[in-house]
Amino acid sequence: MRFSERLTQPPARCTRRAFLAAVTALPAMAIDSLALFDFRRNFWINLHHFLYAQAQLDARDREAEAAEGWTAAIAYYNEHMISRSLVDDPDLISIKQRLSGIGDSATAAPAAFDAGLEKALDEAAPVYREHWWAAHDRANAAWVQSQLPRLSDHGAAVAGALGRAFDFPWPAEPMHTEISFAAHVNGAYTTLNPLFITIASGDAREQGDLGFEILFHEASHGLAGKLQRLLALELAAHAKNKSTPSSLWHAALFYCVGEVMRRNVPGYVPYAEQQELWPRAWPSLRRPLEEAFKPYLDGTGDLRSAVRNLVSQL
Repeated sequence: MRFSERLTQPPARCTRRAFLAAVTALPAMAIDSLALFDFRRNFWINLHHFLYAQAQLDARDREAEAAEGWTAAIAYYNEHMISRSLVDDPDLISIKQRLSGIGDSATAAPAAFDAGLEKALDEAAPVYREHWWAAHDRANAAWVQSQLPRLSDHGAAVAGALGRAFDFPWPAEPMHTEISFAAHVNGAYTTLNPLFITIASGDAREQGDLGFEILFHEASHGLAGKLQRLLALELAAHAKNKSTPSSLWHAALFYCVGEVMRRNVPGYVPYAEQQELWPRAWPSLRRPLEEAFKPYLDGTGDLRSAVRNLVSQL
């Protein structure tokens, strides 16, 4: 029996202990791989991101539900939330962290929000439970389960290679990873201090092998601090800050993670190639990134030298 068939319904908080209780005979490498991520499926996180996503849509495109509490919650998110970034806004980051902390609470009260947000969430919650939550959580569970065989087969190798690539070891504790039907407009996002990954199970770009890369791409946001610092220093030394894309480090992240995946998952084509990110987002960066980082990933030189090589070509 394949591993994916042994676990028909992952627990809502898929910790290493929970996996080991459900699976009794995995090889050591697979057990280590499953310890990389702490997968969670939290009702309140899902509700928050779904409200945010629905509020961003034109009214004609929203999931139809005329319940008064739902309409009021959408209005609240329109007024107070969608003008702010899920990635960068300290208040939205705090909201997400506090919602994650209240687990299966019947209300949002334990998160101690202001009255307006608490009211919006509490009035929307029963509508969400009735109309969407069951289907959304099935998608969340299916996403987790679809990635377990990949983690078993390739997770440890990919994590080790990324630690070497970014010159930063994988954390000792599993990475907090919330699976939410909706998340960021890009399908997944990560915030730091503490590291907190959110992945959209309902996004077509996050499925299968692409979802596996995105899982490790988001994790790499927590590993790539040295890469960011070296790029900033090298750009400043060459007075190139104003003439280079602000997302240069993110392009480097996509290149490195994609190449690590290509080398460790047979037949894999990196996300940036499949989604045509290079011609759409960074048409001038793919060749310099390849020339700078391919030798480094092959084992030649160090991260500082790769960064210096990249900046010299810009």
